[in-house]
Amino acid sequence: MDALTVLESLGIEVMLLGKGKVKRQSQRPGETLSKTKKVILTLS
Repeated sequence: MDALTVLESLGIEVMLLGKGKVKRQSQRPGETLSKTKKVILTLS
């Protein structure tokens, strides 16, 4: 399962920048999401 599928299944809005594998994410691992539940994934 890819990151986009997992995040969207949890009701989290995802913005993708680029193509390929996840290189960077807007939240730190383990960080609590804000009420907006939006994550930006930068791809390589």
